[in-house]
Amino acid sequence: MENMPNDEVSINLGWAILACGILGVGGQWLSSKLDHPALGIFSRWARWFLFTFGFSFTAVEFGWTMATGPLWNLLAISFLLWFLLESIYMWLAIRRFSMDDLPVFPKHVSLGGTREWPAQPYFIRVREWLRETGYEQIEATRAFLGEDDYLHTFHFENSEKTIRTQITFTQNGFNPPRAIFTFSSVTNSGKRQVTDNAFLPRAGVLPIHWRLKRMPLVRSLARLEEIHRSTMRDSGETFVAWEESPLEDANEQQRILEKTNVEKGILFAKNIRDKKGMFTQEGCYRMWLELWCLKYFGTTKN
Repeated sequence: MENMPNDEVSINLGWAILACGILGVGGQWLSSKLDHPALGIFSRWARWFLFTFGFSFTAVEFGWTMATGPLWNLLAISFLLWFLLESIYMWLAIRRFSMDDLPVFPKHVSLGGTREWPAQPYFIRVREWLRETGYEQIEATRAFLGEDDYLHTFHFENSEKTIRTQITFTQNGFNPPRAIFTFSSVTNSGKRQVTDNAFLPRAGVLPIHWRLKRMPLVRSLARLEEIHRSTMRDSGETFVAWEESPLEDANEQQRILEKTNVEKGILFAKNIRDKKGMFTQEGCYRMWLELWCLKYFGTTKN
């Protein structure tokens, strides 16, 4: 190792490993408790550098050939190796998901308002904010994902009926449910403006009348509404009151989304999914790319 004795290199790498390990575990624990994706991103970067320093430490200790050059060269190799391993893991996970018998765009059914709102203080504050700002609940729906896994969605509408808000709760094991916030509006020409904070890849293609602004790191409902209203103003469009019920609209848009993605070569047609899975090669690539952007940068295509 150039310019530095191996013992000193090992000591420095050891301290780096310890620091990354503590940061990674701490970030993951905080992410699970506070349910904020930024902490998860921080934890994943710490894990990446933990592998980088750990692999480099192993190479130095065992005297591998790659450890005879400059330290930065060994670190770069280790860094890129994690990228390769993580990419392989993601690709296998995508292929497995593609072959599962799960709906990409699930059908929604009405709950008739019988679903109880989560009792956690944070969600109670969300409900109070909706009430205080003039949003009224107009429907509750459920979408089946597989086995006992459902998406429960509460639909709200502002007093002018120009903005609809969806609060979608997803199961989270023994922890409180996670919530996805979505604001939607339509123009007099039929265009749809959507703003959400889903920490999910948008690997597919949107219909031509859709405009999606995804903000995965925005966890405040009030802030997300502010962004949505700003986008509405900047569009220069005239927004009109909603006419369809949330249930009818949700299922119609799911049908359009699936049809669009089959036509654009992102999804296979339903009659051949048993053999080839849901996603085409292009679909798998888009999913892989957006997963990388989400997991390590908290961004997605808008």
